Amino acid sequence: MNDILSGMSTHEAQSLKSAILALDAAIVARQQVGRSFQAGVAEWMGQCFLPSLYSNMTERGDRLLEEVLELLQAHGYDNARVATLVDYVFGRPVGEPAQEVGGVMVTLAGYCWVAGIDMHASGDAELARISQPEVMAKIRAKQEANNALRFDTPLPGNAARQPVGVDEATDRALDEIIDQRDRCEEVADELADQIARITGVDIGEHSNANCPWQNAIEAAEEYKPAQAVDLDAVREALQAAEGLATICASVDGYSREEVAASGRAMKQQFSDALAKIDSQAVGNG
Repeated sequence: MNDILSGMSTHEAQSLKSAILALDAAIVARQQVGRSFQAGVAEWMGQCFLPSLYSNMTERGDRLLEEVLELLQAHGYDNARVATLVDYVFGRPVGEPAQEVGGVMVTLAGYCWVAGIDMHASGDAELARISQPEVMAKIRAKQEANNALRFDTPLPGNAARQPVGVDEATDRALDEIIDQRDRCEEVADELADQIARITGVDIGEHSNANCPWQNAIEAAEEYKPAQAVDLDAVREALQAAEGLATICASVDGYSREEVAASGRAMKQQFSDALAKIDSQAVGNG
């Protein structure tokens, strides 16, 4: 940045500095409205990666350069020009980090303006996309699959020397694993809900301080099944039903009063049996 300023006229240098200050003021104004974009990204990184990964400056630099190259590639940039610029930049004096960040932001803003892209809207949209639970799960799964951090290579994860198609196959396998995990969680939720209904225990919702699955397991272990049903009472009720069925099958041999009396007796026996069953279930669990 200093090298660029030294080659400018006083007016040009002052104009560039004014532009940088104006951009900085705009960023501060955006931050005052609500949570800053940088804070949102920091929160996302903390949820997706271990501190040993997201705090490594070499890894952060690799990913920054990767994204810049992908942006240039998306607009048809000639990759043969990259090596020339690398040699040029690294042959110059080292700049001051904060000022170079300002230069990156100003240059990106200018690039997006010419390309017709809203850099802020695009950044917000991408942060929203990668913050979706399924996307974050996929990112975490990929990171865990790498087994170890690889700061000896700038390539992401285990991408070094992989044949074409391996990344796609890995992505599909990870997607299947994530789908299976999600289904297992759904089944566990359904089972826990069933246990809660049977035992009458409130297992609560998923949170950092509460696990419904563990609560359901404990409720099932402590649950005391209802006492055995009095089969004699059930048998008497069924015999009464059988007797009434016999009467109904040959109703011509019985008077209307006899049929009605048998029906009332059967109804009473059923009521007594049900009451006994209900009384044995009271206070269960």
